[in-house]
Amino acid sequence: MSRAVWDGQSTAAEFAADVKAMEAKGTTVNYSTFKKGSTLAGGLADAHGVEHNSTWPIAYTIEGVREWIFQQRK
Repeated sequence: MSRAVWDGQSTAAEFAADVKAMEAKGTTVNYSTFKKGSTLAGGLADAHGVEHNSTWPIAYTIEGVREWIFQQRK
């Protein structure tokens, strides 16, 4: 299992490098989280799970994550 902590403010190129580094480990389970506070725009406080909810719009814009999701089969 690979684990990583990524910065939610990363550029597309930085996320691509993060994905590539994780893929290079060759594990079957890849788990990444965003650095605390990095998903909130303008330094907003994390009130009532706002930070958790703000991860999805970022995560789904990471090309490597989207590709992985669409490659999954039952």
